[in-house]
Amino acid sequence: MDHEWPPIVPLMAVDVPPFPVEALPPVLRRFSEEVAESYQVPVDMPAMLTIATAAVPLAKYLRIRIGPD
Repeated sequence: MDHEWPPIVPLMAVDVPPFPVEALPPVLRRFSEEVAESYQVPVDMPAMLTIATAAVPLAKYLRIRIGPD
């Protein structure tokens, strides 16, 4: 079985919209922007990690109900 791999797509070749950092609460937004500046990375990385970190303690107290609509 000989499989052909598809051509590699460079990460920078994918066009994605900017992360909506303005949707974060002010404290988390400022923290994410400062970490991004300090480590010289896009704000997406610290913002996503901040959201994941904040979600862990909240998961015990929140429930999401998905309705038919």
